[in-house]
Amino acid sequence: MLYALMIFAPNNKWTNAIVKKDMSLVPLGLTYGYFLAASWEPDTLSLLLPGNLADGFSGGFNPQFFPSLDGIATLFSRSIDSVASLMLHLQAMGIVAGRYIHLNALPARIINSTLVLLSAFCSPAAILLFALCKFVHENKGTPFVKEGFN
Repeated sequence: MLYALMIFAPNNKWTNAIVKKDMSLVPLGLTYGYFLAASWEPDTLSLLLPGNLADGFSGGFNPQFFPSLDGIATLFSRSIDSVASLMLHLQAMGIVAGRYIHLNALPARIINSTLVLLSAFCSPAAILLFALCKFVHENKGTPFVKEGFN
């Protein structure tokens, strides 16, 4: 619902009143927490972050805790709860990124519906594009022109 409000009615007073409240994120957070707890098993952390802390500190550069594709595949093939927690995790990242873009674009008078829509699919790219748009907008569309040159 938050996505729909931010995309289709970004300047509506009801949209801004709802999106500005931190409480608008609570239902998604509670749902994510429920599915994360339901999917958690004793070996979940070791599947996500395999490795050993002692090995990481032994002799030189020996990074640990990088997820492996086999561990991730095992984790998400266990139950629908683990898949739901993954999808809700990605949705939460997108909503938080979209909310950030929406709340910061309005005062700067930057059109944000496209960037909010992009945050639903790729929130890091949406944040980077918003930063670029804001930079160009603040520099009046000419970020590389020096003072005095026309």
